[in-house]
Amino acid sequence: MATPGPYNVGTITVANGSTSIAGTNTFWVGAVRENDMLFVPSQGLMARVTADPTNNAVLAITAWAGTSLVDSAYEVIPAADSTTSAARVRDLLANLTVVEANGRGLFYRFSDSVTDADPGSGYLRLNNATIGTATAAYLDNLDANGATVSAELDTWDDSTSLYKGTLWLRSIADPSVFHSFKITGSVVDATGYRKLTLVYVGGSSTFSADDEMMAFFVPTGDQGDGFVTDAEVADPSGLTALEGEAVGYLVFVTDLSTLFASAYDGRSGVVRLIAGPDWELAALYTGTKGDTGDQGDKGWSPQIVVVSDGTRRVHQLAGYVGGAGTAPTANVGEYLKGDGTFTATIGDAADVRGPAGLNGAGTVASVEAGTAISVDSADATAPIVSAILASQVEAEAGAINNKLMTPLRAQQAIEAAVPNVGTFTGQLTPASSGSITMGNNTGTYFRFGDMVFFTGIFDASSVSSPSGLLTLVTTGLPVSANNNRNTAAITLNIFSQVGGADTIFQARLLKNTADIKIVHLNLTSGTEGSNTSALIKANTAVVLSGFYMVA
Repeated sequence: MATPGPYNVGTITVANGSTSIAGTNTFWVGAVRENDMLFVPSQGLMARVTADPTNNAVLAITAWAGTSLVDSAYEVIPAADSTTSAARVRDLLANLTVVEANGRGLFYRFSDSVTDADPGSGYLRLNNATIGTATAAYLDNLDANGATVSAELDTWDDSTSLYKGTLWLRSIADPSVFHSFKITGSVVDATGYRKLTLVYVGGSSTFSADDEMMAFFVPTGDQGDGFVTDAEVADPSGLTALEGEAVGYLVFVTDLSTLFASAYDGRSGVVRLIAGPDWELAALYTGTKGDTGDQGDKGWSPQIVVVSDGTRRVHQLAGYVGGAGTAPTANVGEYLKGDGTFTATIGDAADVRGPAGLNGAGTVASVEAGTAISVDSADATAPIVSAILASQVEAEAGAINNKLMTPLRAQQAIEAAVPNVGTFTGQLTPASSGSITMGNNTGTYFRFGDMVFFTGIFDASSVSSPSGLLTLVTTGLPVSANNNRNTAAITLNIFSQVGGADTIFQARLLKNTADIKIVHLNLTSGTEGSNTSALIKANTAVVLSGFYMVA
């Protein structure tokens, strides 16, 4: 058996005196053996391999006598002794067994990373840790033997069929561990690796990091040409007109119906003319009619609402109603644009009110009492028809009949026409000292608009030395606390039986109240007395009447 040639895949890094070499893109396991000789051409020095490698990137040697090396070229020269040669024969036979078990393919090692990136020299990886859900594979441009395989990988998308072929990944150590995928789409040339789009087919078990495997691709043939028919008819009755065509004339029939003894009723296909009126089935396009499926869920209807966007009004999809099962969620909360699509930006939605219309004013053609107002809307230059409303003063006066009244004005007019009747009470109160006990102290008032007329009889059942100006403190008389119209002096007629003779007093309404100040009036001199309280005796009847204005 001839000794194999030197192994020189990748580069090495080693320090002077070191007994361990670090390899880059090296695959020493199975290719390098104990007692093989490491040779560095740049220095002309050699070292012996002291153990069979168990790691593709680490190689044990005798102490390196040369200068330190970084990513340098090297050669491993196989030993020619019988022991090493026998070991190589055993490996060769084992590898032949692997090839028989796995078929022809590319030799790779498995990377358990799922990142879309170069998996490293001689490695492949999938985009999902769960192999059955992986949808992409990433294969380095170098296989695990260090050979460039990018050109072969690029042929894996050559088929014109939807599925380009089947990719098999099978463990070398345990052939029962495998997975297969359909390859779809094009092979993507990435930097240093190729990307495949996958559809999982099936497999068993799983791969671990650094597992050696065969990547075997079975291509799918190109998609075949379909029938190119000469004519198309809806059913066999349309074939009668074509019976004079040449033998081999092809016709697509939408419903083969009664043709061929109704065996293909409801199915479509292509028939070939043998010799009129005989036809033969060339291809059947549809299968037999299946059973009626279960009734589907009740459909959902969009719920469109109108929302405000400033002065605009736009349509918004609030949700879906009326269906069964799970309601759709597409576009919910978005707004309808003018082209029928939805947008999340309310400002881009269509204003459903549209632009403002023309001024609707027109010429008044006629006004019919008790009926309506007729307007000539064709005259856009005519004035706008409007109604004139009465003011409060006009409503209360009731003197005009050419203005309209609102409900408020009508109420004010009624209140002005109908008096407001009420009662009030009064307490005679001396300003300086003493007190007056009242008997009857109730009066009555009538209010017409702003005018208040009042009258009352007030009994002083007992007195206790009253003195000073006399004031009748009233409760219940209408009064405006913020208007001076009830502050003017009002002459009131008060008749009091004092010592058997009537005494006439003058009274005036105090500012912003309904209290009445009573003073004695000297009719001759016109002066006011100051001690009007002293004139009130026990069992005196005070008769009061008068009027004033209140806002």
